[in-house]
Amino acid sequence: YITKDELDIAIKERGMEDDACMEKLILKVDTDNDGKINYEEFCAMMDNGSLQPQG
Repeated sequence: YITKDELDIAIKERGMEDDACMEKLILKVDTDNDGKINYEEFCAMMDNGSLQPQG
């Protein structure tokens, strides 16, 4: 799994500096609501392009 903090670092490296965007992404991707991104959730996130830079 990936923690919220680890995902935050990755998101900031991809140009998403806004914490509100980060929270929305977590809510969207963390389908089992455990506060972590598991392998399946991570793959789904990457497949649908959720980490594309905003703007």
